Amino acid sequence: MTTYRAALIECSRMGAFIDNEMFAGRGAYSNAAGYEACGRTTMVACSDLRTDVMEQVGTRYGVPKDAQYTDYKKMIDEVQPDIVSVATQPEQRSEIVAYAATHGVRAIYAEKAMAASESRMTRTLIKLPLDF
Repeated sequence: MTTYRAALIECSRMGAFIDNEMFAGRGAYSNAAGYEACGRTTMVACSDLRTDVMEQVGTRYGVPKDAQYTDYKKMIDEVQPDIVSVATQPEQRSEIVAYAATHGVRAIYAEKAMAASESRMTRTLIKLPLDF
């Protein structure tokens, strides 16, 4: 059985910490906990501008320090994950999804909304090649 290599972009509440607010035994709520709970995924890298928060995620989910990135583009290019979760605020999300889609990521999970505005999403879509 194939194991997919996953990466998390933004180690925030939905990315990794909402599980701390849930009752025990209720299942995985965060992206990171979902990867941990699934026998077919392993979280191999994470990215966040806040290194202290990223370190907490690394400790909790077993992501080594050398697989923790402050630059998501560098993470995608170097790690080449199969799956990327984008748990950022909407203002950054569409650009990150577009980058991942055009740089070899085969599956992308993005929190809603995809963008902060329709015009921002349109500008992002225009940048994508028709055959990506």
